[in-house]
Amino acid sequence: MKKLILSIVLISSLLTSCSGLGEEKRILDTFEGYKRALLDQNGLLSVDFVTKETIALYQQYLDWAKTATGEELAKLSLINQIQVILIRHSCPQDVVLELDGKGIFIYAVDRGWIDSRIVVNAGLTDVTISANKAHGFIVQNGVKTAEKFHFIKQDGKWRFDLSRIISEANSLLAKMVKESGMTEKQFIISCSKAISNETVSETIWDPMVAED
Repeated sequence: MKKLILSIVLISSLLTSCSGLGEEKRILDTFEGYKRALLDQNGLLSVDFVTKETIALYQQYLDWAKTATGEELAKLSLINQIQVILIRHSCPQDVVLELDGKGIFIYAVDRGWIDSRIVVNAGLTDVTISANKAHGFIVQNGVKTAEKFHFIKQDGKWRFDLSRIISEANSLLAKMVKESGMTEKQFIISCSKAISNETVSETIWDPMVAED
């Protein structure tokens, strides 16, 4: 009887271990899939690899681009302001009115707005899974860093949580503004110009859609 119980425990442990390895592979596959789609500027493919939270964030960017005033934008984080101004500057009004969060994310990837340098040379190691959430440490040039990429399992599939990276990027941008000697507005305009290669009008701070 004791041997039977021991055998059951060992088999259970083995199955759990194999299941964990399978989930880790799925996470790594998601990361590699997102990376390839981003490098290819394939928005339609990349959107299937990101979380619902990421799409919800891009929906918020779209809503702000439509109606937020200059005063309202100034209250947002620096990274959020850059995203909104980029939409206003580079996306025609009729397109903005047609798109939703998923659509504007696809539009952004297709046009290279999302910096692929974040993932192009990055690897993932020491993946930790907790229920439907996971993270792995970023590897750069073969060296493990203290930074992490995050994933959420949604609709039975592991998805890359780009929204976490966006929120964490704000402190880095604030440092860049300080080192540049520019004001926040000047820095935002400079970023938008660099991405679009076009002059940015001061009217960019005005809402795209007039409120009724």
